[in-house]
Amino acid sequence: MQRTQPLGDSFDGYQEAQDRAEDAPSPPQIEGGVGDADAQVSAIVFKIERGGLVDTKAMTPVPADATGTTNDLKDKLESAVVAAMSMEGSIIYAFGSRWGPEENKPDQYFKFVPGNGVHDIHMNQGNSGQYAQDNGAYQDGALMIAYADNTWRAFFFAFQSQTFDTDDQGNPIA
Repeated sequence: MQRTQPLGDSFDGYQEAQDRAEDAPSPPQIEGGVGDADAQVSAIVFKIERGGLVDTKAMTPVPADATGTTNDLKDKLESAVVAAMSMEGSIIYAFGSRWGPEENKPDQYFKFVPGNGVHDIHMNQGNSGQYAQDNGAYQDGALMIAYADNTWRAFFFAFQSQTFDTDDQGNPIA
């Protein structure tokens, strides 16, 4: 489900991890393109808090786009992706849900046709209200980049409206 709030106004958590290859896992051996993570990468499961992958206390609010450089989500993501594009052999992994293709309908943000991509690359639990139906344990998304120089960058996101205090089904604990 698509959120109606602007990205920066609603993102509360952002954590970035950088590591050298000797400390990071090897990239999964999957074919390029969009695939079924359950079938191709069953060992990779994201759960932001229970999985211990991210220190949620270290997550910091970040605006979508602010005046200046390297001080907002757009700058951080753009620099990471541009760096990957400039290094032949880099691989970008977007863990989320596929949407599209939407024939004859331009992408909402980038205007390419057909609209087609990956969404839900953020935490997908701890929601209440209109997004409660999106809750589920072990289905959080992320963006990870394996650079050709054997370094990694990973991005983990959560909305301000979400809580990290959830039950085994990803629902908020009252």
